[in-house]
Parts: sequence; structure tokens; C-alpha cells
Amino acid sequence: MQGASISIDTLVILIVAVLVLLAIASLFMGTFLPQSRTVSDLEAWNRGCGLWKLSGCGLEERGGTNCIPNITISDYDPNGDGKFDDLAVACVRVFSAPTGAYIDGGGGGYTTELRCQSNVVELCLKKCCGISP
Repeated sequence: MQGASISIDTLVILIVAVLVLLAIASLFMGTFLPQSRTVSDLEAWNRGCGLWKLSGCGLEERGGTNCIPNITISDYDPNGDGKFDDLAVACVRVFSAPTGAYIDGGGGGYTTELRCQSNVVELCLKKCCGISP
């Protein structure tokens, strides 16, 4: 009784075909391409709020106006501009701050003064630290 015989050429072709299929499958799973680590609004809020609490929930004074400290959150870029956003942006996005709290300039860009707007300061301070300014 003789077993099934297969030529070396056929065996090499089968092995290459299997490797190609595995490479394609892993491409779809994201193992070939580096995955970008992005942080959700809620995760950014939790990180930023924790840092703010650790610093005593203090406000920065800027031109006679109380502002949320500039706590930048790593890997948090909801508007996709390539710059990490801060606690004020996370607060506005998580708690749907009142109208006028942010400006969407076509690319989801936020104003640099967002953290100094009184409605945003009040909302974020109350939600994170449980106090009013």
C-alpha cells in the first residue's frame, strides 16, 4: 500500500499560499499596521479629572478670569488635528456643555479660551470636584 504522494513543487506552493492567506488575515486584524491609541471622551475625562483632583481642584487666574488648569491628556485628540486636547474639551464633550462652550470650525476645532469660559469652568468644577466657583 502506497501513501498519497505530492511533489515538492506542489508542497512549496501550498505553504506559500497558506502564508499569504495568513498575512492577509492578520492585515485585517491590524497586526501589520500600527494601531493608533486613541482615548475616548469618558476615559479622557476620568484621567484629567483625577489629575485635577490630585492638584487640589484649583483654578488658574488669567486676566481676572478663573480658568480650568491646562491639563493636556495624552492620546486624546477628538477633533483629529494631531494635537492632544485637554480636560476642558473632555468635560464639554462628556457633559454636553451649554451652547457657545465650543466652536466647531469645520474640523471640530476648539477655541483656546474654552477652559476660561465661565459656564465651562462652573460645569467642570462641579462635575469633577463637587464644588462651585
